[in-house]
Amino acid sequence: MEYISVKEAADKWGITRRYVQRYCTEGRIPGATKFSGTWAIPANAERPSDLRKSPEHRLQQLAAAAYTDPSRASYSRDNGLLMAMPLMNTPYTPGRCMDYVVQVQHPDSRNIALAEYYYFRGQLEKASEIVEPYLTHKDIALQMSACWIYAHANLALDRISRASRAMGQMQLALEALDEDTPPQYRALVVCVSVALSVLLHLPMPMILTSFNENIHLMPPGLRLFVLYIEAHHAFLNRQYAAAVGIVETALSTSTEQYPIPMVYLHLVGAMAYTSLEYTEQAQEHFQKAWQLARQDAMIQMFGELNCLLGKLPETMIQKEDPEVYTRMVLISRNFCACWRKIHNTGDLYDAVESLSAVEYAVAMLAARDWTSEEISIHLDIPVSIVKIHLGSIFMKLDVTDQEALAERML
Repeated sequence: MEYISVKEAADKWGITRRYVQRYCTEGRIPGATKFSGTWAIPANAERPSDLRKSPEHRLQQLAAAAYTDPSRASYSRDNGLLMAMPLMNTPYTPGRCMDYVVQVQHPDSRNIALAEYYYFRGQLEKASEIVEPYLTHKDIALQMSACWIYAHANLALDRISRASRAMGQMQLALEALDEDTPPQYRALVVCVSVALSVLLHLPMPMILTSFNENIHLMPPGLRLFVLYIEAHHAFLNRQYAAAVGIVETALSTSTEQYPIPMVYLHLVGAMAYTSLEYTEQAQEHFQKAWQLARQDAMIQMFGELNCLLGKLPETMIQKEDPEVYTRMVLISRNFCACWRKIHNTGDLYDAVESLSAVEYAVAMLAARDWTSEEISIHLDIPVSIVKIHLGSIFMKLDVTDQEALAERML
């Protein structure tokens, strides 16, 4: 290979030697090699793009700004609310998510959108750090957005006390509702509280009776997410046909494409169709979810729901992108382990934690009344192996039948 010097590269590209050396040090010139303290650059190398002009660089600047104390604009019952979860509530073009984030005008809304971006990509530390100052913000849209992101991010990071802090703030917001509360304010607090309760399998707030009454007050993107929560709730109650009905209706009646809530809807659709043993429909919904999410590397929701998706992530992602699949599995293990800490203690927690990945998948399906033959077909393993796994599961969890197994796993 023919090489040129730093000076020659600088002259060729019309930039300073310092920039060429920086590109080399950052590994942005393929094939550049250092000899005796100086860089040798392939003669056919092209000048790297200027990071200062890229959306990634702009996001780094926004992230740095977000870590400072945010502005504290007061919420007034006479003023309108900022948009809650702005990224979730935006019909951005898949693959252009960053472009939307950097264009958000209001600095606080931009910070929340940036935190959403990091959260859904699995960058939980960054998401948590950005939203923490907003947990007690006077604007309810900012506060509720922060509570949702902070609770989920810290749960997945095994910071139970921090997640509890966010949930406690949600409870205070619920208790503060009264007859003079503006309808949009009430709708947001109720819907976000119910969402946390459903997704974390916690007791429902007493105000659940007004949940459906508030859906129509939500903006379109958040309304789709609320419908996902309804479908997920139906799924957890084993009302799989009802979950499918909610998903198909929500997706078919939406006039615009909101990528994030639609990913959630497709995933719960895949879960419900899998439980109904409609494999083709389950694969179709999973594929649509992945097509929407992959372009912006949004894998957090796939990891969190991995245990409920059966073999779909393995069969449809592992061969195509093993690194992404490995990240999903890691997210799943961390999230499930922390989730179980909330619901299980002592020996039961240790027992569930001792299950292997395959055992956990078998246990989840068996707990939903799947037969050994059905589990065998779904996981593509012999029936005899399924029965061996079930024997190990029953012994580890100290149960004797599927009904008792359901109490442990569900």
